[in-house]
Amino acid sequence: MKKFIVLLFIALPFWTCQKQTNEILEELPHVLVIGIDGLGGHGIELANHIPNFNYLMENGAYSLKVTTVLPSVSAPTWSTIFTGTTPERHSVGGNDWRLETRKIDPVTTNEYNYFPTLFGEIRAKYPNAVLGAVYHWGTIGDLIEGDACDFSVNGDNEISTTLQACKIIEEKKPNFTFVHLDHQDGAGHSKGYRSEEYVASVERTDSIVGLYIDALKKANLFEKTTIFIVSDHGGVNTGHGGYHADEMIVPLIVFGKGIKQGYQIEPPIFTYDIAPTIETIFNITPNEWVVGRSLDIFSE
Repeated sequence: MKKFIVLLFIALPFWTCQKQTNEILEELPHVLVIGIDGLGGHGIELANHIPNFNYLMENGAYSLKVTTVLPSVSAPTWSTIFTGTTPERHSVGGNDWRLETRKIDPVTTNEYNYFPTLFGEIRAKYPNAVLGAVYHWGTIGDLIEGDACDFSVNGDNEISTTLQACKIIEEKKPNFTFVHLDHQDGAGHSKGYRSEEYVASVERTDSIVGLYIDALKKANLFEKTTIFIVSDHGGVNTGHGGYHADEMIVPLIVFGKGIKQGYQIEPPIFTYDIAPTIETIFNITPNEWVVGRSLDIFSE
């Protein structure tokens, strides 16, 4: 009996600590960001059969007129979405950027030697949070603090990426998940950013978004999760990188508890406003070098 009491006395603090940790994780927000490379705002306007996008817009906040940054190529623009600041501040100037060989230093760095991204900021505030990224384009893994992530997975294509991401959502129930899909940009480069093939790809993208909604429902997270649909750039003819409207104007859709419903966000809106808006959900104050603002999309 005495031995049992001693063991109980030893185990009780651990059990209490574990219980408190689980309760804290349960209280943390759940955010899923679906990043669709190369999806211009015009793509959604041209598409006919997009039931999932329409559902999220009708029941959330949205804009098809969000302005990205220059140069309108993937690495700088995704880094702006991750950080809430502009390329000359976060230092990612082109798709060849790598941490070890960057040409200029960012204006500030965190413990991972990056300009702080959402991954680093959430990890710093919530050490026990579950977070990470699953991405079709491998360079995404170079743009984020991999050591801050519980998972950082490079998929072979949009379906492989989606299946792996959905499995993680169902099994790990992460607090912050970023997913990158590259097939939309591929359709633009191959056939043109206003081609029939590009529009068909938008509708395919919509069906893929439906798979994420299904995964959230299976994980009993749909009612708890804020979903962001974001894009880095659009394109003109078969390329991008300049300042044509089709390259620079992208969509943003935000859906979830506490988000205004059927609300068209008032312009101007920039892709560097996305990170501060997500940080608002996590009760994180952006660092002094962030240029974006939290968008007025919250109903509570």
